Amino acid sequence: MSEHQTITLFDVALRLGLPADKNSLYVDCPNCNGKRKLNLNYGKNVFRCNKCGDKEIHTQGGPLDLYMLFMGISDIRDAYRAFSGDAYTQETPDSKPQPPQPVEEEKLAPLAVRDATYRALLSLTNLHKRHAGDLMARGLSEEQIRKFAYRSMPSDPKAIALKLLRMGCTIENVPGFYKDKDGSWTMLYTGSGILIPQRNSKGQIQGFQIRLDRKLADGPRYISLSSRDKEGGAPAHAYVHFRRGARGVSEVILTEGALKADVICALSGYSVLSVPGVNSQKYLPTAFKTLLPKGLRKIRIAYDMDADTNEHVQAAKDKLVSTLNATCTHCSLIVRADKRDQIKDGMCPRCGRRLGLSHSTMKWDPTYKGLDDYLNAMKR
Repeated sequence: MSEHQTITLFDVALRLGLPADKNSLYVDCPNCNGKRKLNLNYGKNVFRCNKCGDKEIHTQGGPLDLYMLFMGISDIRDAYRAFSGDAYTQETPDSKPQPPQPVEEEKLAPLAVRDATYRALLSLTNLHKRHAGDLMARGLSEEQIRKFAYRSMPSDPKAIALKLLRMGCTIENVPGFYKDKDGSWTMLYTGSGILIPQRNSKGQIQGFQIRLDRKLADGPRYISLSSRDKEGGAPAHAYVHFRRGARGVSEVILTEGALKADVICALSGYSVLSVPGVNSQKYLPTAFKTLLPKGLRKIRIAYDMDADTNEHVQAAKDKLVSTLNATCTHCSLIVRADKRDQIKDGMCPRCGRRLGLSHSTMKWDPTYKGLDDYLNAMKR
């Protein structure tokens, strides 16, 4: 229905009483009850819940999907009729609130630039003894802590930004850095916490996760180093972290969280991939394609043990398995989700070999939520 295109996400948000004062913002998700997990992007006219985002249940999509989600409507035609028939549409153009002005497309410094700046950042910061103790309590040795290059969040963000500039580093469009209201360059300050590098298979630092000492009210313990919607800043993305282990890359464990991946690698010897969250799978195919030519033949899924009782985690796992089943280990093709219904007899449309990257789900004593916790307990 072409008339659907005249409805904007901003229109739907106003109808539902959602905030619309910024080009991109977060609200609570009515499906999974995730606090500030549902992103509304008025500039791009789309939304998505970072916890349970799924097109089939309308927790991501366009304007009418948002209306269906909040109103409990299951048919898009019913949603259109309900939305169009509301008295709100009779408002005059002058009385109708106007959407925020579109912002310039978000810019992100190239990986090589980010890596150089982040390495310089590591050289200017250190790790507090308290944080080192926390990491050792998780099972890491002092040598591993040095090798993995963890740091404590700097307490003087402006001084760090100034030192980086004097070193000749680029901080514009590097997530975590931005200009404050006075026009001075600074770095995101979250309070005390541990900076955890997120590296790719070449060891380059793509970004950072931060483990907060004190999590924000109703917020997560882990956040990304980001400067989204700030002058000169840039958003962090769902970087896939890789830690190579002594066992090579033929079998790789997949988990959630960069720190958890490091601990699992250190305690098991397996190479480990991690996503920031179970639903953050956008860049996983790229990671698989990078490792397939190096010998990747099996993924061992090690999400937390509550996956079996959490429907949103289970849905994310099902999505992951679909991707693995659509992966060709011979030519490294990964069939796109919207093309998988065209696969014939499970054969690769490019090389004609059978599709499927072998995978299994790891199980351990459910007393321990994560595989890292279990391995650490066994070590002790």
